[in-house]
Amino acid sequence: MPRAFFAIGLAPAITDVLQDCRLACAETDPSWAGEKWVSPENLHLTLRFLGDTEHAALRRYAEAVRVAVSGFSPYELGIGRVRVVPQTRSASMIWAVPEPGADRTTRLAKMIDDAVAGEGAVPDPRRFSPHVTLCRARRPKRLRPDSVEAMDATLAGAPGSRTSMSVRTVMLYTSTLTPEGPVYERIAVMSLGG
Repeated sequence: MPRAFFAIGLAPAITDVLQDCRLACAETDPSWAGEKWVSPENLHLTLRFLGDTEHAALRRYAEAVRVAVSGFSPYELGIGRVRVVPQTRSASMIWAVPEPGADRTTRLAKMIDDAVAGEGAVPDPRRFSPHVTLCRARRPKRLRPDSVEAMDATLAGAPGSRTSMSVRTVMLYTSTLTPEGPVYERIAVMSLGG
């Protein structure tokens, strides 16, 4: 059974800027250079994690989401800042968070959650918080505040055309874990607004 999730795929210009954030972090806090950074081709914004799911269920979920999002208008999503989780003194992850577009993304995630729940998906106990995971620490560790400032400055200094995109589709991905990291395969695309 494949692990699966619904997500927003990011425009290449955004993934390029997020790679610049990675470089800014490594320059200001070299201890983070060797942590588990998400590869550019795997950067995405998860809307609903499904976990291990049978193929027949994936087809049902994809169709339910296709119907649900057909009435949801496309919208603008921007990546505005970096967030350290849970805190800089003992960071486990580095996220990039949407500004603007967070509210619309949260509503879209709720719509998808309701659609898959109607098809029998197990509820996700985690509260949705829109973000793009940039890095996972191998164990919680300190991240220098000036490193966060450098990443935020990288985002702020990039032209808007490199930090924002129009969200017009939702993707269903499967994930295969390998020794080199996860490999994602896009198995369905659902268009917003029909």
